[in-house]
Amino acid sequence: MLSRVADALYWMARYSERTQTNAHILQVQLLNMLEQSGQEHDYIDHWEAVLNICASKEEYLAHYTTIRVNPLIDYLLFSEKNGNASCHITCYSGKCTSYT
Repeated sequence: MLSRVADALYWMARYSERTQTNAHILQVQLLNMLEQSGQEHDYIDHWEAVLNICASKEEYLAHYTTIRVNPLIDYLLFSEKNGNASCHITCYSGKCTSYT
């Protein structure tokens, strides 16, 4: 029984760390967009890099035709289509609602 509890605690810590890392990546990218908001800049390359870092690019493009900021953030954080979404990692019920 102790080994099951230890195993559950280990995986809970791993999922928590993954959630924190994904949130930090999104925070950095959003701050980058704010800092460069007065300039003409193509953000799609930056968001594509975020998808690559989060290992979700192929899955995202299977559900969406183009990379756009709001659907991408929704996909990374809340989408039930994404097994790595933060809500799936942190919610007990497995059901999350989209906030877009």
